[in-house]
Amino acid sequence: MRRALYEAASGLMTRFKGRDKVKSWGKEIAKRPCHRKACVAVARKLAVIMHAIWSDGTFYVGDPAAG
Repeated sequence: MRRALYEAASGLMTRFKGRDKVKSWGKEIAKRPCHRKACVAVARKLAVIMHAIWSDGTFYVGDPAAG
């Protein structure tokens, strides 16, 4: 599971061209020296979002304009 989350975070940070709250947050962290730490932070944020969705049915809206 940890590897899959890291791969998803890495793909989100590098290959995903759309706009997303998590991606912009990760790009801010990636300005620091270590890109791997930014990917791990994004992976953790994805895990927290997934847990919220699974536990109480919360919806995720990734568009920054949606608020």
